[in-house]
Amino acid sequence: MHRCLQIPEILDAIFSNVIDTHSRTMEKPPFPGSSTLASVALTCQSFKEPALNTLWRVIPGLDPVVRCLPHDAVRTIEEKNDTPVGWRNFKGLRFDRNLQPKDYTRIRENAARVRVVCRPRFGDARSYALDKLFLHILYSRQEVVGPILPRVQHAMLYVNDFEGHAVYPRLIIGPRLTSIDLVAFEKSKIKVVNGVEIIPDGPWRTIKRVLEEATSPIQRFKIDEYRTEDHWKLNTFAPHDLISLLRGFDSLRVLEALSLNIDHSTLLHFSVLPHLQELSVSLFTETITYVVGHHKHCDHFFPSLKKMRLNTPSLEPCAELFKLPHAFEHLTAFEIRGEAGTKWDLYSFFQGIRRNASLSTNLTYLKLWIAFYPWDLPLNTQAIDFATIAPLLSFPNLSAIHLEADCPVRLTNADLSKMGTAWPCLEVLNFPERTSRSCPQVTLTGLLPLLTACPSLRELTLRVDACEDVSSYADLGPIVPHRSLTDFCYCRSPIKDPGSVAAFLALAFSRLETIGDNWLYGLDGNLVGYPEDPVDQRYRILWAEVEKKLDQVLLHPNS
Repeated sequence: MHRCLQIPEILDAIFSNVIDTHSRTMEKPPFPGSSTLASVALTCQSFKEPALNTLWRVIPGLDPVVRCLPHDAVRTIEEKNDTPVGWRNFKGLRFDRNLQPKDYTRIRENAARVRVVCRPRFGDARSYALDKLFLHILYSRQEVVGPILPRVQHAMLYVNDFEGHAVYPRLIIGPRLTSIDLVAFEKSKIKVVNGVEIIPDGPWRTIKRVLEEATSPIQRFKIDEYRTEDHWKLNTFAPHDLISLLRGFDSLRVLEALSLNIDHSTLLHFSVLPHLQELSVSLFTETITYVVGHHKHCDHFFPSLKKMRLNTPSLEPCAELFKLPHAFEHLTAFEIRGEAGTKWDLYSFFQGIRRNASLSTNLTYLKLWIAFYPWDLPLNTQAIDFATIAPLLSFPNLSAIHLEADCPVRLTNADLSKMGTAWPCLEVLNFPERTSRSCPQVTLTGLLPLLTACPSLRELTLRVDACEDVSSYADLGPIVPHRSLTDFCYCRSPIKDPGSVAAFLALAFSRLETIGDNWLYGLDGNLVGYPEDPVDQRYRILWAEVEKKLDQVLLHPNS
């Protein structure tokens, strides 16, 4: 055997490419590559430990652990259970005899390798249905009662796992846990009263008690967003015990809880945490106003924060946060989300954040978006024009800009050229627009100066006037094909000659992989796959011809 294969770090790197860690959090077991790693572990003694460590690093719940029990101790039974996705067949487990401490030998051997515990999907027939009584026995018959996975660093759990005695979390959460994901609510727990979804009260006190037992400081905490049935509205909640728990995490580095509505005292507490680098929360306007009025004389405001996501009904108070002295000195990315019906003054907001000198230098990612029902007409009449964008030109390091404010875009070719010059590092430009009754001032050929100034641009969403005589682009001189643009979304762009447009795109955007309107059309309040407006219908048909012409030559080059 070559000496390189006797170095554990090299073997770890090789084996980690055999099985995809990300797939193990998304797919159903058995995972691709797992059988290969198991075979490698049997090949020779020097491969055994590194291969098994990689195989067990990420597991989908406690199923693999339970499979390590002796065959004469448990038996598998078929049963049918009601789940949020309907009735499903499950493999249930029952004990055939009393468990002895020696029955945990294989469990202890492999459990020590586990670092990440995710959760299997509902309806997975290959996963065991571990009922509460089975888990109670598994927990209590250990020689030393406690976590069965002592070295887990990250765990994904449902809020409902903490109901009752919370045995399932107690089997997983050990002394080395530093990161946890909570799935807020199962659909089966949501009640609908008079057409309104009622969020149940979770076992927050139990969650607080169990997590406080973890001796290692929690550095990352995430609770999934909870959206209503139609996915357009974000429900928020503010349980006292959960907020009290979070305020006890002094070593917190990442907090992702966009559905969590925090008050001013909690926001002020987070603002002085020395290690907090990522924050996602919901804020009422009153909370922001209070913090702005009581934090003007403090030395630092979020001294280490690099990424921030806010869900808030009003944009103007957010600008005041950025004006605070020594605020967000290391922030590189932020996103602000508004609910349907929100109206924003983008110009005033951009003028406000420009006053933050650190932000002007460090900001690379900016996203402002409003959730809206696709069947409603746009509510915001204020247009995104060059005057609106002008304050952002002083942010030279921007690489991604998403302005989804549900308002018309009135930029010109000259405006795009200036934007490209100001943002040479731009990789994503996303300005979606729903209207089809006004003709955009940006033309297809007008995109060329932007692409020349931004060689790394890979995603572009913008309405353009494709009705021009694009065959005249030869008058512009030699065109250098752009080598980075892979995704082009034209929204509801007007078009007349599909052949000329396809020829232009094939020449100017030689690396295109996807092209489309990327839009949802509505008819009488119901989502449909085609536009109701006759003008939109005509544009959609013509753009479909463009996509068909490009399909073989650009979009699927390997076919």
